[in-house]
Amino acid sequence: MESRATRALGNLALLLVSGLAGLLLCEIGLRLFHPKYQYLAEAAFVRDPTLIYSPIPNHCGTFPHPDTAERHSVCHNSLGLRQHRDFSARDLESRVNIGFFGDSFTENVHVPAQHSFTEPLDYLLNAGGGGFNVLNFGVGGYGTGQSLLRYEASSVREAFDHLFYVYYENDLLNDQAASLFQLNDAGQLERNRAAAQGGFNLLSRLHLSYLVLDAFGRLSLHLDEVGDQAQQMAKQYWARNRSVDAAGLPPSAYTVFRQLLRRWKRAAEGHGASFHLVWLPMEGNEAPAVATIVRPGVAAIVREEGVEAIDLRGCFGKRDPAHLRTPWRRSPYRFKSDQHWNEAGNRLAAICLYRFLESELELPKLSETDLQAALHLYYSAFEASGFLAERRTDSPQVTAIRERYGSVDLHGPQWRDTVRKLVSDPEQAIIRSDFNVYRHGRWLVYAKEGGCRQADFEARFFLHVVPVDKEDLPPDRLEHGFDNRNFFAVADEATCSVTTELPSYPVDRIFTGQFVQASGERLWDEEYAFAES
Repeated sequence: MESRATRALGNLALLLVSGLAGLLLCEIGLRLFHPKYQYLAEAAFVRDPTLIYSPIPNHCGTFPHPDTAERHSVCHNSLGLRQHRDFSARDLESRVNIGFFGDSFTENVHVPAQHSFTEPLDYLLNAGGGGFNVLNFGVGGYGTGQSLLRYEASSVREAFDHLFYVYYENDLLNDQAASLFQLNDAGQLERNRAAAQGGFNLLSRLHLSYLVLDAFGRLSLHLDEVGDQAQQMAKQYWARNRSVDAAGLPPSAYTVFRQLLRRWKRAAEGHGASFHLVWLPMEGNEAPAVATIVRPGVAAIVREEGVEAIDLRGCFGKRDPAHLRTPWRRSPYRFKSDQHWNEAGNRLAAICLYRFLESELELPKLSETDLQAALHLYYSAFEASGFLAERRTDSPQVTAIRERYGSVDLHGPQWRDTVRKLVSDPEQAIIRSDFNVYRHGRWLVYAKEGGCRQADFEARFFLHVVPVDKEDLPPDRLEHGFDNRNFFAVADEATCSVTTELPSYPVDRIFTGQFVQASGERLWDEEYAFAES
């Protein structure tokens, strides 16, 4: 007869297996039907002894659009900035540099980089021939303290001419949770060591972990003492994600904010840069005063510290009066399924900030008609979830826009290593386009960093070859050699690359690109003078 101990062990094993199966089903369900925690589980950060966590330089991944679920590339350049272009030392020395610091509203991983407000703003500033760089130092979940420390740790902090700190209502809460600063007995600001992060390598990749922390964080957020690693992880999670009401902050939080703001303003001005704060157009739209949309006392601190503030909410309302009468949850400038601003919100923010800088920098005033025409030209170069998705490939201006803002060749070591496996000389890129095209003997390698979009697989790419001597063409070919292939059938999805063979005869020039077969719309095309003997 089966002993009681054996039955108990069997029941325990069954219980454990059932529990694990249930957790697995919950994890699958979260990933499929409620991917709220996807960015946290898949986020590419490194542990940072100063900032707790920071973006990985020269790194690319993908992120789903909140409303369409279509994935787009999220790249950070060599400075760790969420931009698909790099900034050389010479470029920074020769231009006026404008830096934006803040949290997820500044980093803007929810939209393709070209639709983040920093990129159309950069384009508008340079449309008249001016030499400007707009740099995006935003990191999701950062409070005022982490944003300040990111500025102080930046290797290019002395190159800034203008600094903007984009304030959001949970920044003070994030500072409390991160606990990087405190007041000593004399009321002076003291720096704490960044909280240690443990080895949650597996758990940190599970969506279910963040669901648990989501609930746990509500209980542990205001604990004065954090005694174990799980609680610290919960606080760090909430430092990056929670939007809260105005309650629950001690008076010292406002004093810390004041001193952080004062320290940042002094440091920026000491390096010859102006310092500004930006109010986001968020909750509180029912009332007209800026002070009603931020925590009590914050607006007063900003005024008392002599920091010039740009009210994006007021600008949004001036350009669209309905915005002042519409709660943010129903605003056309935010995602339907996420509180962050969408492509339209970023576009309007770029306009508002441009108008401010136009006056601040004493630029020639751009008429409203010319401004809208410039933006139409800019956005016509890119696709993004149906927002101004018209594409024009017949203009050198559009090609130049794509080359400046649409490139994902960040010259980083990770991508170099990938390309090195494809071609013998990764420096030998012969075409700058949506895809980079590399020459490798008699082969051309089309390679795209950051993963392929579905549109890439649905489109076909073509190669027109013009020989040095037309007699070299086979008798069954047209005047131009022609290759029209289905990208999905030949692409290596792991590297988002495809290789095509050149003919053996000498080539004078090639035309290559990609187009949508159904409509004939060209996604990109380039001409390259081969001059090959």
